[in-house]
Amino acid sequence: MKTVLKRINISLPENLYEKLRIVAQKEYKSISGIIRESVLEKVEEDFTAEELALISQASEAFHKGEGINWKDIKRE
Repeated sequence: MKTVLKRINISLPENLYEKLRIVAQKEYKSISGIIRESVLEKVEEDFTAEELALISQASEAFHKGEGINWKDIKRE
């Protein structure tokens, strides 16, 4: 399976950025690494193992061209 990287450019309040910089320095990591790990932890906390498996299956199907275009789904 091909890995697709997406870049997100965000703006942070200066005090939050400074806190992230201090944490990153203590852990010998980049600020983007700290943010990436935090986001991954949050995502993994919010989804059950069953939901993560379903997301993975749907992602694989989409990349094979078997997925459903979300724009075509009718919402109530």
